[in-house]
Amino acid sequence: MTSALDQLIALVPPGRPASPRTDWSTVERSLGAGLPEDYKRLVDAYGPGSFDGFLWLVQPMPGSHLDLLARQDTAQSNLRTLAEMGEELPYPPDRLMAWAVSSDGDTCYWLRDPEADPDNWTVVANESRGPSWDQFTGTATEFLLAILSGTFTSEALPEDFPSDEPTFEPA
Repeated sequence: MTSALDQLIALVPPGRPASPRTDWSTVERSLGAGLPEDYKRLVDAYGPGSFDGFLWLVQPMPGSHLDLLARQDTAQSNLRTLAEMGEELPYPPDRLMAWAVSSDGDTCYWLRDPEADPDNWTVVANESRGPSWDQFTGTATEFLLAILSGTFTSEALPEDFPSDEPTFEPA
């Protein structure tokens, strides 16, 4: 059986050789949490960049607005502010961790369960300019494959994403 990452690479090639491997143990210590194995393989295969110039992978990149640690702090702050302003959030902010963000500010999160293996976390997507939240049972890589192949449509992402022939644009 072909893995979701192999299928994604066949559908949307990374456009460059694999990035140098990230020191994931250091990243996880900094986060105070483990990360899903599929996400680590996804980042190692694609590196910095975006799908269709729209959906950007958040990853360990100190000094970048797409840095995993910085994005987590920003997302938590934004979610808490929304909750304090009275917006009903379907998930507790402290259980959400951003792993992708669109050019419009839509965000893909993991719904973390501190009791569960990170490989079993659920993916949720939230539109930035509206109330839509979509839940996807599967990994980040499976979510990307489903979105980019057209087998899953998210209300949290615009109708014109992805294109008919999605690409990955290295940053």
